[in-house]
Amino acid sequence: MVAFMLLCFGVLNSFASKVVLRIRSGNPIEQAQKVRIKTKLPDRVSTNDIIDLGGLSLGYDVKNDALYVYNEIELGPKEIKIYDVELNDIWVVPEDELRGMGARAGALVGLLQDTDYYDTASMLQADISRSIDVIIDDQAENAISAGVTPVQHIRAYETNLRLLKQLKKDVGLVENFVLASGQDPGSLTGTAQDTPEPRKVRMRSEDYKEIVFQISVKNSSPNEVRVVDIKRDLPSELNADDVLDAGTLEVGRDSKRDITYVFKKNVKLAPNQTINYDVKIRDKWNINEPRVKSLRLRIDEVIVQIGVKEQYKSVTDNLDALLKRINAIRNETGPEELGGEYVSFYRDQAKRLDLLEQEVYRVEAALRPVDKKAKLGSPIQPPSLKTTWMIIYSILGFLGVISIIFFLRWMGKSKAEKMDI
Repeated sequence: MVAFMLLCFGVLNSFASKVVLRIRSGNPIEQAQKVRIKTKLPDRVSTNDIIDLGGLSLGYDVKNDALYVYNEIELGPKEIKIYDVELNDIWVVPEDELRGMGARAGALVGLLQDTDYYDTASMLQADISRSIDVIIDDQAENAISAGVTPVQHIRAYETNLRLLKQLKKDVGLVENFVLASGQDPGSLTGTAQDTPEPRKVRMRSEDYKEIVFQISVKNSSPNEVRVVDIKRDLPSELNADDVLDAGTLEVGRDSKRDITYVFKKNVKLAPNQTINYDVKIRDKWNINEPRVKSLRLRIDEVIVQIGVKEQYKSVTDNLDALLKRINAIRNETGPEELGGEYVSFYRDQAKRLDLLEQEVYRVEAALRPVDKKAKLGSPIQPPSLKTTWMIIYSILGFLGVISIIFFLRWMGKSKAEKMDI
């Protein structure tokens, strides 16, 4: 069996585009055979980004926290089948979003016209405008087209993300200036200058809930008795001491892969027999309730800090919206049985809490005293590979010319000395 994958891009219209993940599976031999297809989807892709699976099924890799498509098909002699998985093109920053940030920065700077923050804010606005122009131009140059490879398109996006990150920090700083001047900046769309890492959940061992990890082993032969060795990897969050009861299985640890597993050797299975094992483990995923309580408490403290000042009404409205989103997460009902869907659900919930925590920190940071002479400057976009080599060759050429001039002058001097003698 031979299976390989190609990536190509196709434009739907001028406002939206898609990525087509082309999976081609072929049977090179002269007799029919079953072929298993399993292909990991690109990074950053979520279930919301999938347009069409092209007839394949969607799976979740618990160990690598990644989505994949799979199927098992029957291929005839020399037969080839092609599956097109369509994805939204998530490797682009919408131009409307960029223009909107530029317009907002301009409006905020206008509020600071008669304040001590105006000069610094104006310089920040200039940096913001330059960054927006760079991102828009770079995206146009690396837009989906026949002459642009997927690698170029995605690499340009990753580079622009770094610019976008600094751009949002600059917008956030201008918003802070407006707050410091006693005015309402409206909804806070920028980010804090020094967003910390998400706070880890600290729980005692006895505070974790218990959940059952089910393992099923089946002898598919209708006639033969089989003796097999059982070995199943446990999710990456688990250590050996997180296995509370392995039943008749044993617990092992693979230090090279940093994975805990359960195993049993020489298990005898009668024809068509299925044996199920229930392994009790600590639930390392449904642990977000303490974070929800902590975020609610922090929001309440910020609301008390703001008090009843009407000039900060937009900030309090923002906090109320955050509370609603946190309560919505708190009221979510996840899967009951441990499996790919269970782990994926609570991992996704934790990621959404990470984003909410950043937004809460953003408001907390905005209410701190602001330095009028804040450090300015956006990161410069790194040169392309072609430009880098051009610079290197230019330097080498310059050094070569200098070397030739030095050599010729040295030779001329040597001849002059001989003539003098």
